[in-house]
Amino acid sequence: MMMKRGIVLLALLMLCLLTACGSKNTLKADSLIRDNTGIDPDSFVYLDAGVWPENEYTEELPVPPGTVNTAYIDTTNEFCVVMLNEVSDADFDNYIAELENNKFSQIENVDEEIEGEGYISTGTLYSNGTTSVSMSLADGTLGMYIVIVEEGEE
Repeated sequence: MMMKRGIVLLALLMLCLLTACGSKNTLKADSLIRDNTGIDPDSFVYLDAGVWPENEYTEELPVPPGTVNTAYIDTTNEFCVVMLNEVSDADFDNYIAELENNKFSQIENVDEEIEGEGYISTGTLYSNGTTSVSMSLADGTLGMYIVIVEEGEE
């Protein structure tokens, strides 16, 4: 149980870092990911920007607000990341309510003030038992880290 909680917190931290980096400097973010997590961005399959991806990772999720900036699937580690721009706090709250209406339950929530930047990053983890989504909202950018939950992992 402690290892699972650690993995969840690592995923939230990673997503907060990804969101804080946004798409302003993808190469720098790729290097940060590779150096600090062991995840290799070369195994990413990049999906079309501007379009909500429809795949096995996103099929149980309602479509969130905002514009898809970056989306990819890590084929080695089996997760999907979607970054959306132009998401307000109210949009995020409405999306959370929509997730809950679709049988997703909150597992974890963290709010953190980004020092020197003047905004708060909100990280939250939701699951419906088959799909888990770790989300971070910071400065209008929503980052989503989506995994398929294997039987017995919850």
